Amino acid sequence: MYWKIVRINGDGSIRLIYNGTSANDSSFTIGSTPYNLNDDDPKYTGYTYDNGTDSFVKREIDTWYNNTLGRNSAYDSMVILGRFCSDSSGYNYDGDGSFASYDRLGQADFDFAKDNAPTFACPNTSESYGGSYRLKAGLITADKLAYAGESSYVVGNSYLNPGENGVPYWSMTPAGFDDGSAFVWGEFGRLSYDRVRNLNGARPVINVTTDNGFASGDGSVENPYILDVE
Repeated sequence: MYWKIVRINGDGSIRLIYNGTSANDSSFTIGSTPYNLNDDDPKYTGYTYDNGTDSFVKREIDTWYNNTLGRNSAYDSMVILGRFCSDSSGYNYDGDGSFASYDRLGQADFDFAKDNAPTFACPNTSESYGGSYRLKAGLITADKLAYAGESSYVVGNSYLNPGENGVPYWSMTPAGFDDGSAFVWGEFGRLSYDRVRNLNGARPVINVTTDNGFASGDGSVENPYILDVE
């Protein structure tokens, strides 16, 4: 498997996002999936909802992890529990509306009157859906996509986006609820949002410890770091 580095976490671990099964893999997802099978309530924007019910995409990510990097894999001990944020803060709970992430990142809808304002922190989240989780695997946040160079509705080639020819994929950041449908942010050729019932790619994110160092590599595409497994 190939991965891209998202960031160095505060504890020194490395946050990675799946990048396919070869150095030049153009799919870089584990397949397409709806975020949730239902979209007629704001709660379906949550990575979990109804006080702990897993979203459809979370079940897909968890199943993939257990089948590839789980307990039967030599890599499971290197993957640590990390913080993952599904920020459901800021919603007005009164019919149609948007979440706090929309104000931070939806600059195209504000005629770019202000800059993107992504955050690494996880704001307060609803107790019934969304939240801050400790997981072995999750999805990237829309804020981290912005830190990687994404901007809402601006097509470009950022570190995590190969442009309009790339495969669209979900983040785990709620965007809003409009005209009876729930929307979640993702990378769809640009930073944007889509109905949760639509099919988009699932691109796992993990956190790994490098206590053993790297077996080889210099971090380039031609010579990537290889994790050392004891």
